[in-house]
Amino acid sequence: MKSYFQNPSKTSIKFSILFWQLFFGMLPFTLIISIVAYTGQKPAEFNGENFQGISGALISLITHPIVVFLGSIILWTILFIGRSLLKLIFK
Repeated sequence: MKSYFQNPSKTSIKFSILFWQLFFGMLPFTLIISIVAYTGQKPAEFNGENFQGISGALISLITHPIVVFLGSIILWTILFIGRSLLKLIFK
């Protein structure tokens, strides 16, 4: 319970931990989407084109790390700004 009551401005935010948590957190959904695209039930859309079969499955698997990386950058930036503001408040 001690960690719940720590000063949030003293905690560190590591980009690598955030990236891997988002990567494996979104991986089951990406696998489901790639299976659905592979079977042709709902095609994957990329640049306005619909892809089915193996190309649809590969598009969702290839774009997964890119989307996670960009999301990690955005989330890490937001958390870093919030942490910096907390440092100013709780000096």
